[in-house]
Amino acid sequence: MKRETLKVILKKMEEKNIPVNSANIQRIVFYLKEKGIPVNYKYEPYFYEPYSFELQYELDDMVFWGEIEKRDGVYLVNSLVNNNPYAFKINRYLNEFTNALNDFSPDTMDMFGILVYCIRAVAESERKKPTKENVLEEFVSWRGSKYRMQTVASMFDKVSTLVPFS
Repeated sequence: MKRETLKVILKKMEEKNIPVNSANIQRIVFYLKEKGIPVNYKYEPYFYEPYSFELQYELDDMVFWGEIEKRDGVYLVNSLVNNNPYAFKINRYLNEFTNALNDFSPDTMDMFGILVYCIRAVAESERKKPTKENVLEEFVSWRGSKYRMQTVASMFDKVSTLVPFS
């Protein structure tokens, strides 16, 4: 079931023109996990953003067994994706995502992934609802001054409409 759900995610990413590379898969699956899709991969901080070694292993294994392909760093689902009970929700959440961001550049996706993880980290460590200020502070502790704070704050406003805070 987990692999079928992952195939649905990859197919929906492709349909919505979200680059289906390893980094974006990590970010989108983490986002969908936060939205309640039961993908159940364990994530940890890795090079400044959430990363799941389990998910990467699963992708590599699926390529090895021919369930999906990887060409030039992009994952492709060749087969029809069976009726998956989470397909409707995945589609809805990715629609919300594409409407909110409307840009899938590496920097945008990087900020998105880090902010989603920072919201979760602050919520778990502070035991209270994250605020823009404490999430941005956490973001800076991860990425330093790589991005202008005004850009990160604007991205937070978009991300905060997508991610549950509790």
